[in-house]
Amino acid sequence: MKRTEGKDGDHVDVYIGPKPESDKVFIVDQVDASSGKFDEHKVLLGFATKEQALQCYMKAFSDGKASERIGAVKDLTVGEFKHWLACGDTSKPIDAF
Repeated sequence: MKRTEGKDGDHVDVYIGPKPESDKVFIVDQVDASSGKFDEHKVLLGFATKEQALQCYMKAFSDGKASERIGAVKDLTVGEFKHWLACGDTSKPIDAF
């Protein structure tokens, strides 16, 4: 996501789903599969449900460790998401927001 910076120093990563009209935003506090420590956020836009969003997220990993990378999952409205990007700390887990 342009004009953002995640914990890894790159833009915050976004997955786009099939429901662009959805006002739900799901944010995964991705953790390192080995250590369990917070790694970075994965934002899932355009999904109707948390389950759909996480199914998409899990398909992105071919090593079989997708479920081990899921930390807290926060669901926000688009407005809350914009507020988090503007005022939150994208270098820390969102479950603290």
